[in-house]
Amino acid sequence: MEAKVPTFTQIMSAFSDEMRLKIIELAIKDDVHPDDLSRRLDTSRTNVYKHLEILQETLFITKIEHPDGKIYYHLTQQGHAAYQKWKQTYEEYIKGTLKIEALPPPITPKPELKPPAERPPEVSKPNLLSQAVEKVNIRLAFIIIETVLFLTGTYWVTSSILAVAAGYSPLALVGGIFIALTFWTLMFLVYALYKRYVE
Repeated sequence: MEAKVPTFTQIMSAFSDEMRLKIIELAIKDDVHPDDLSRRLDTSRTNVYKHLEILQETLFITKIEHPDGKIYYHLTQQGHAAYQKWKQTYEEYIKGTLKIEALPPPITPKPELKPPAERPPEVSKPNLLSQAVEKVNIRLAFIIIETVLFLTGTYWVTSSILAVAAGYSPLALVGGIFIALTFWTLMFLVYALYKRYVE
C-alpha cells in the first residue's frame, strides 16, 4: 500500500505551531516518547498526541518500538530535510538574505478577433412637419366635436326655455336641461380623452 502524500497545506500547518517545532527539534537529537515530551514541554499527554498525529500525517515522524517494548517517535529523513530547509529559509528571511527567483513575465492572452457587428437597418425618422400637421388635424377634430356637443346642449336648453315661455308645461324645461346635460357630459368626456391620449 502506497504511503499517502501530504498536501502543501498539511506541510505548512506542521511548521505553523511552536509546539510542533519544539517536538521536531527534540526528535532530531533522539527518538522521543510522549511521556517525556509531556514533561519537557510542560503540557498534557493529550496535547502531545495531537501534535504527534499532525506530524505523522506529513510523514515527518514515524512510530518505532524500542527494545524495552515502548513506542517511540522517530524523525524521518524526509522530516529532517524539510525542517532544515524550512529553518534555513526562515533564517535567511530574518537576515534579509533570502533570494527569490524572478518570476517569468505573465503571458497576456491575445484578444480574440471578432467579426464586425452587423449594423442594424436604419429606421427613417418621422417627418416632424407631418407629425405637427397630424396633431393639429386631430386637435381640430376634437374641437369641432366638443363645439357641436356644446351647441347642441345649448340649443336644447334655449328651446325648452322658449317652450315654457310660450305656455308649454314646465316639464319641457326639465327635459331640455336633462338632454343638454347629457350632451355637455359627452363634451367633457371627449375633452378628457383628448388631454389623456392626444395632448
